[in-house]
Amino acid sequence: MSEMESITEEGFRLKMVMEEFRVFPDVFTYYSALIDGLCKECRLDDANLFFSEMCDRGLVPNGVTFITLINGQCKSGRVDLALEIYQQMVTKALKADLVLYNTLVNGFCKGGYFRESRKLVGEMTKRGLRPDKFMYTTLLDGSCKEGDLDLGLEMKNLFLI
Repeated sequence: MSEMESITEEGFRLKMVMEEFRVFPDVFTYYSALIDGLCKECRLDDANLFFSEMCDRGLVPNGVTFITLINGQCKSGRVDLALEIYQQMVTKALKADLVLYNTLVNGFCKGGYFRESRKLVGEMTKRGLRPDKFMYTTLLDGSCKEGDLDLGLEMKNLFLI
C-alpha cells in the first residue's frame, strides 16, 4: 500500500469515527479532500461513488470538488465522463471559472478531442472569460498534434484580439 493509499484509507476510517459520534463531515472539511485522494490514486470509480454519496446526503458540491473530479477523469482519459460532470456543475448553477476551463481544455486536447475543446473556449468567452497563456499554449499544442496548423494560426489570431 502506498503512502497516498494509506492516507486515503485513514480518511475513510476518520469518516466512520466521525459518523459514529454523530459528527457529519461537510463538503469543505471532508468530501473534497477524500475525492482528491481517490483521484490521485486513480480510484475514479470510488471517487464517483463518493461524490454521489455526498450529493445523496444533500450536500452541494463546491467548485473545488467539481474541478478535482473533472481533473481526475481527464487525466485518466475519461473525457466523456469529465464532460458529464461539468454538465452537472452547470445544472447546479455553479459558475465555471478559468481553472475549470483550463482543466477541461487540457484534458480534451490530450484525449484527442480538440474540436470539443474549441467549443468550450467559445462557451467560455461567451461567459466573459478570456483564455490565459496556459490555455493558449494547450490549444496551439492541440492544433499542431491534430495536424491543423491553420487552425493553430486561427487560434493565435483569436487570442491577439
